[in-house]
Amino acid sequence: MRKPTPPSKRRDENGKSALRSRILGPQLLCWGLALIPLGCLIYLVARYMVDVPFWDQWEFVPLLEKSYQGTLSLGDLWAQHNEHRIFFPKIIMLLLARASGWKISYELAVNILFGTGIFAALICQIGRSKKSIGDHGTNWLIPVVSAMVFSLNQWENWIWGWQMQVFLNVLAVVAGIVFLARPLFRWRSFLAASLFGIVATYSFASGIAYWPIGFLMLLFRPLKDRRTRLLYIISWLLVTAAVIASYLYDYHKPQSHPSLTALFAHPLEYLEYLFSYLGKPTGADNPFLAGLAGLVVLFVTSFLLLRLRFAAVQALLPYLAFSLYSVSCAMLTGVGRVGFGTVQASSPRYVTIANLFWISILALLYLLAKAALLRLKSQGRKQRQNLKAYLPLPVFALFALFLGLLLRASAEAAPNFRDSYERLSPARAELRSGAGNNDLLKALYPYVNSLKARRAILKKYHLSVFRDRAPGT
Repeated sequence: MRKPTPPSKRRDENGKSALRSRILGPQLLCWGLALIPLGCLIYLVARYMVDVPFWDQWEFVPLLEKSYQGTLSLGDLWAQHNEHRIFFPKIIMLLLARASGWKISYELAVNILFGTGIFAALICQIGRSKKSIGDHGTNWLIPVVSAMVFSLNQWENWIWGWQMQVFLNVLAVVAGIVFLARPLFRWRSFLAASLFGIVATYSFASGIAYWPIGFLMLLFRPLKDRRTRLLYIISWLLVTAAVIASYLYDYHKPQSHPSLTALFAHPLEYLEYLFSYLGKPTGADNPFLAGLAGLVVLFVTSFLLLRLRFAAVQALLPYLAFSLYSVSCAMLTGVGRVGFGTVQASSPRYVTIANLFWISILALLYLLAKAALLRLKSQGRKQRQNLKAYLPLPVFALFALFLGLLLRASAEAAPNFRDSYERLSPARAELRSGAGNNDLLKALYPYVNSLKARRAILKKYHLSVFRDRAPGT
């Protein structure tokens, strides 16, 4: 005969079940909300993508031809494209093109996959940071980070397979910083961070900025053994020198780009370019002011976290590194592009990198408010009459303001997917038929004669729009 469960044990089991329900419910809600931006993105990309090479992708056609002729060399993969050496993106795109007959949808799927990797790495780091301030509750930053990473404001990157280089660069940088920020730092972490840095550098030129940022992280991270710290720093500097020297070997400035001294001739325009680059993800009417305000909030929030002892330097390092990478990229891009005009700083293609700046700000604001609330709960009434008691409300208000701007920018960018489809679909039909309408072809590539020559290559190897054509047709 089965013995009845004692009342005390039943109460314990009911209490544990209720606790699990209270914890599991919000967690499921967080992840459910996080799936909404990703779902919207996948729908828009699947609905409005156009399977046709666009702009820089036509520069990739000769490389594809060499891969079919068996003449592809390491030098071809290492060669410059504008300021960039996109060694790793070229390899991935070649593999995808050979496997699919160059379906652009494969590249777009990889872009979303890389975006998901960026999201996962950021959530991993934020989870560590929450634990460091004593917060073991639901991570409400999960849907916020998802809204940023999968923002439609970077629409140009989501529907252009060539922009794989940007997503791979950001993924490698974020993953490398997460490894550098590990509480228990070992040589395996050092090796992983170095490898990610190499991928970042040879995916997009801005990856060079990763190396000095990594140096600063190693310099300021708390290590008791000074000898080990020195060994890490020396090793990092040696790897940095080797990577940058290899990158700059036989490097030449693209002839079509403005002079690198343009910033000295137009310093105010350069500053406008810098802050507009950073402010673009907010969708603010004045991105310059948004970028400037973001920088102020970043400094003030970091100061409060340290000054009021809510967090240690090690907890802040990864977010300062993320934001510093965005700032460094804005500075480097401005040096080479300010001659094109400050409007170019607001290009959607730069949002993917500038997002790290705002994700850092939102994460630090959230951590500051949560740390203040946790501190207040552990104090008595008399001890609450200080600055800490007034922090959570304005910080959460500022957090909500920034988030609202970012979501509005994403919503306003959604129609660009349809506009791109309507612009490129007739051009694709013209490319396939070869009817001779050069105006339509210019929507794909401005140099029509080069495009026509490369169209013949696609037709010969049954690639892209000619995949389903039989030989000789």
